[in-house]
Amino acid sequence: MEKEKDLPAGSDRPRDARLAESAKRESRKAEARQRRRAFVESLALNAGDILMSYFGNSPKTTLKKKNDVVTEADLKVEKILAGRIRKAFPEHKILSEETVKDTFGPDDMVWVIDPLDGTNNFSVGLPTFCTSIALWQGDTALIGAIYTPVYRDLYLAERGLGAYKNGHPLQVRTNEHERLTLLAELPLSTLETGQETHRSLYELLPHISHYRLLGSAATDLALVASLPGCLSYVTHCKAWDLAAGSLIASEAGARVTDLDGNAVTLRSTNFLAAHPLLHAHIFPLTKAHA
Repeated sequence: MEKEKDLPAGSDRPRDARLAESAKRESRKAEARQRRRAFVESLALNAGDILMSYFGNSPKTTLKKKNDVVTEADLKVEKILAGRIRKAFPEHKILSEETVKDTFGPDDMVWVIDPLDGTNNFSVGLPTFCTSIALWQGDTALIGAIYTPVYRDLYLAERGLGAYKNGHPLQVRTNEHERLTLLAELPLSTLETGQETHRSLYELLPHISHYRLLGSAATDLALVASLPGCLSYVTHCKAWDLAAGSLIASEAGARVTDLDGNAVTLRSTNFLAAHPLLHAHIFPLTKAHA
């Protein structure tokens, strides 16, 4: 019987095979991430096209409750996005603002959608609105996108891979002149009842240069990631308000917490997002009023 030829010095076939298999697995993971990223981008742009087909054309509007409306554009975008997600990922769950609210557990993959954040703006012809799409598992955001179709700005982030605006990397910045812009979203009910969350604004005002209430929490978070000296202070929010934007802001280097100082989750009802130095400065002023 012919003897097996001796292996070259230093050769380790089992180890080489393991390394090759590991490389294949990593390659498959990278390909899956690329497909998922392309899918999320496609969803966001699809939503934007639909919204722009209604914007400025007096879409049918229904009052959900006081100071809160839904338009036919919200419902159309939600239907299209949910349908595409169900087809691509039938095992995943969906949590959307308007009608699609699957029951899910901590291990489920959950798509969190706000088909139209800034509906009140949209319904009266104001251009500040967006679509927000994110994929979460438990308390971890995996990927998120925000698209502002009037401005054609696509913000996208993946866990551990950074945040981008129209393909360009984002890095949260302070303002060299320390001129701070507060982007706050406080419901009108706090004005009517004099709740502490509204009165806390008066403690913030001496520390900021500009105050804006844009009417879209998701847009606020995108701006924290992309503009210098911005901080976002939002109360009475829902999962779809922060699902994508919190990841985009944090991947750009911002600190995003609830008003108790904890990392935000889909159960959070408020948040503060800013450059870490600004967050450390402003957070003590908001904590007592959470």
